[in-house]
Amino acid sequence: MDDAEFQHWAGAVQRAYDALDSSTYYQVLAVNPTDPQEVIRKAFHRRSVQLHPDRHRQTPEPVRSQVYAIYKRITEAYGVLIDPDLRRLYDAGLKEGRLRFDEEWAAARPQTARESLRNPAAQRYYQAALEAVSRGDVKGAELNLRLAVAHEGETPHLMEMIEALRARSGPPGGA
Repeated sequence: MDDAEFQHWAGAVQRAYDALDSSTYYQVLAVNPTDPQEVIRKAFHRRSVQLHPDRHRQTPEPVRSQVYAIYKRITEAYGVLIDPDLRRLYDAGLKEGRLRFDEEWAAARPQTARESLRNPAAQRYYQAALEAVSRGDVKGAELNLRLAVAHEGETPHLMEMIEALRARSGPPGGA
């Protein structure tokens, strides 16, 4: 990259850095509030490839620090928007004018269903179940919830979700 290209790029980084405090997580990832998880995942990947700090070790200061700050916010945004429970809480907070999911907010919020699961495998299966529900795959969601129960035990929340999915899909055998 020649000097003119670098200056143009550094200007874009500066503008993005300056906008961080007034940007929503949706704006940081350049997605819409109605976009599904897959779009958010792709947007995060695209942005993280462009701005990963390892790619910018040789970038002079202050641009390197700005890139790092932007990357941290991208990661923060992804962590909230990819989790359906956190995303719902974030969207509610946006209506109150809160742009970031900060420590105070995190401490005041109720624990999400996923966080209430102690077993990491159960958390993964729970997340897979939520993704299956968002795709309309009721059987896949129920299977993942049963796998979560196998790892975590019969928690009230997991059992309620399984019952709700059963009610949604109808009786066994397709009657």
